Amino acid sequence: MSQAAQKAEAQNAPVKATWRDREWVTAPGAEWSWDILEAIDDEKYSKALRALLSEEDYEAFKALRPTITDGGALMEALVKAAGFADSGE
Repeated sequence: MSQAAQKAEAQNAPVKATWRDREWVTAPGAEWSWDILEAIDDEKYSKALRALLSEEDYEAFKALRPTITDGGALMEALVKAAGFADSGE
């Protein structure tokens, strides 16, 4: 887990990730629902992103006319920022 992710987790701080020169914010990783984690595991990124992002951020994401690759890249950035990328799973 990165130092930034450890600090955010310890402070129960929102997860912040930069992607396409914009900061994307979600609830603290410890508050992500089990359904979100299952969606990530099943690579259902649209479902996970819709649940993680605020309505405003999700609409901003969709306004970029993202590709499937873009959705995966944003999801990867959020997962890494939350500290889950280093879990070995």
